[in-house]
Formats: sequence, structure tokens, C-alpha cells
Amino acid sequence: MTRLMLFFMALLISCAAECRDFNIKGSVGSVADSMKVVICYDIDVPEYYGFNRLLLGKQPLAEALVKDGTFEISGHVDGPALAYIIFCDARAASFFNDRDARYVTVMLDNADMSVVVDDVTRLPRVMNYDEPEVSPMMSETAAVVSGGTEQNRYNEWRDAVMAAEDRLWHTESLLGATNHVVSNDAVERPQSELDSLKVIASEQRKTVERINDDFINAHPEYAISLILQLKKLEYPYCYTKDMLESTADKFAGNADTLRYKRFLADMPRYMKFVKGRHFADLRMVSTSGEDVNLESVLSRDKVNIVDFWASWCGPCRAGMPRLRDIKDKYEGRINVIGVSLDDDGDKWLTALDDMMTWKQFRVRTENAGPVDSEYGVADIPSYFIISPTGEVIYKSSNIIEVGRKLESIMND
Repeated sequence: MTRLMLFFMALLISCAAECRDFNIKGSVGSVADSMKVVICYDIDVPEYYGFNRLLLGKQPLAEALVKDGTFEISGHVDGPALAYIIFCDARAASFFNDRDARYVTVMLDNADMSVVVDDVTRLPRVMNYDEPEVSPMMSETAAVVSGGTEQNRYNEWRDAVMAAEDRLWHTESLLGATNHVVSNDAVERPQSELDSLKVIASEQRKTVERINDDFINAHPEYAISLILQLKKLEYPYCYTKDMLESTADKFAGNADTLRYKRFLADMPRYMKFVKGRHFADLRMVSTSGEDVNLESVLSRDKVNIVDFWASWCGPCRAGMPRLRDIKDKYEGRINVIGVSLDDDGDKWLTALDDMMTWKQFRVRTENAGPVDSEYGVADIPSYFIISPTGEVIYKSSNIIEVGRKLESIMND
């Protein structure tokens, strides 16, 4: 069956769904009638793990008051979408003004659904003011959500991945990599212990990815599967052209026709960041003030590592010793280049020290456009591995993972 035929079959199913609205009936144990239930979502910012704060300024899709421990809330969505059902104080101006607002993630669809919460205080907070003992995904099991094909499919995925996600969350929490407040004990861990935790987190992350990949391959028609796949494509230079094309074929019959159509429309943008694409040149300035192009300092006979960083970036500075170790280990076989994104040239020069034994350059603000548009650098540090022939073959923000990738390249 062709991709086009699968797409039109899914479209017919979605058109039938558009004729109705969602209706959610719920019960909340041991709460006062001063509680309000709010549904909030945005198709542009799906998040399946924790609360996405980009939604804080969005207008709620629907809301209702809790009466005698029950509520009923209705509305309409254009297609299956991850959404938050938020329980908050009805007297607050908005749910993000309530420090104790709680939420559960649901796969909202135009169907009849049920939500049962025995103890709302066991749900994760919208605003994470404390360090919970369990992950947000585990906390969400305090709510039982059912009804609607895509919600039931979402429950199936969550059951498959939850234990692995919870282990990863705990490790990342120790590293201060979650959105929760980190205790001083976590911040002040010895570097050797932090490095060990990073290795553990890396392996746990691979386990989560493997579970998700197996689920996606087994259920390409599920709406959550398409969201999981598109999440993988958020990382530039970590996917190939073949992966993009196979995604288009695999998900042609996906229940989320709206998201699938948007993915097809975005294919040219995704293609800009495929693994193996030739590097984009950058206009930079050297430590002596000379104008330099990236092309002129990349090695033609060594593997290149380009480190995008800034003087004000704590994680960037924390990764420097490890980068120095990598450079020393492969001395003569790799070419390391530091590219600062500092606006202030003086602060950049002041931040340089003897540990940085590799070439250093800075991209002036007026020349920084390609850093985003051509390299997809959304945060720093960002490390790129570029082959001697100029292909971008790897990108990561984790220097330990860069070291592992480099080791596999050198051993080939």
C-alpha cells in the first residue's frame, strides 16, 4: 500500500473524528470545591516527560470547576495532542500563580475520557519548587486516565518505558539535569563522581531510546509514536537522510494526520541538518583580532572537533578539562577548535586560560546567524565532530559522549 493511500485512509478517519468534541468526566478525592481543572496544550510544544513551561503563557483550551469532588470538561482539538490536565486553586488568577498546582499528561483526542485522582497531592507540581522522590512520569500514575483510542495507546507506551525513564530521571536529578531544585549536596559532588554519573546516565538514556525505538517500530500508527520519532529529529546531525525518508513512509498511516502533514512540510528544514552534510563556513575573529573563516582552520587530514562555548556558560567551562583530556589522548590525530559565542570580546579573552591548548576564535554577533540556521545550535556547549573531508558526522552537548564517539571513529 502506497504512502499516499495510507495517508488518505488516516485522513478519512480523522475527518470522522472532527465531527465530535472531547468530553472528560473526572473525580478528585479529598479536595474542596475551590479547585479548578484546566486543560492546556499547544501542538508546537509537545512534551511527554515533565511540564513544558513554554505553555505557561498560553490561553487554556478549556476549564471547569470541581463540584462535590467531580468535574466535567469539554472542548475540541484538531487532532490527537499531548495536553496537561491541571488541578489548581480556582481563586488564583491563573494556574501558574498557584504554587501548588498539579498536573497529569494526557493524549487528548475528540473522545469520551475518564480521569480518577484519589490524592491530587501525589501528582507532580507544575512549578517544581522541591525535589520530589519520584519522577514526574511516575508521579502521574496517581491519576488513572482512560478512554479514547490514543489515550489508551499512550498508556501502553508509558507502561513500557516508565521504569527506565524513572531510573534515568533519578540519575539526572543527581547531576542537576532535571528542572527541579537541586540540593547543595548534588551541586558539590566530586568531579569523579559526576563523571561516573554521566556515564550511567548515558547508558540509561540508550536504554530508554531502545525501548522507544522498539515501541515506535511496533506501533507506527499510534499518535505517541510519531511524537517520539519527531523528538529524535530535534537533534541536528544525529539522523540521516534515509531516516527522514523512512519516517515519511513509516508514519503515513499515523492517527495524528495534522502532525504528519506538518512533518512533511518541514522536510526541507530537517534535510539541512542530516548527518554527513558538508559543514557550513563561519566568519570568526582570532585572539589577535584577525578575521578568519572556519574553513581555513579545519584540518584536511585529521578529525576535527568544534566546540561552541561562551565565557558565561558554566557547563561549557566544566567540560573543558575533559576536552583537554581528549585532545591529549589523540594528540596529532585530531584538530580541536574553540568557537566562542560571547558578545563581549574582552570577556572572551579574559576567560581563556592555559588549559585551553587548542585554537580559539569568536563569532561576532553580526556574523552569528549561521550558528543557528546552519548548525542548529540551540544551547551550549555544543560539540561537533567534522571529518577531514568536511562532513558533519556527530553533534552532542555531552563531552563524555563525544569522547566515546571519537573513540569508535578512531578504532574503525
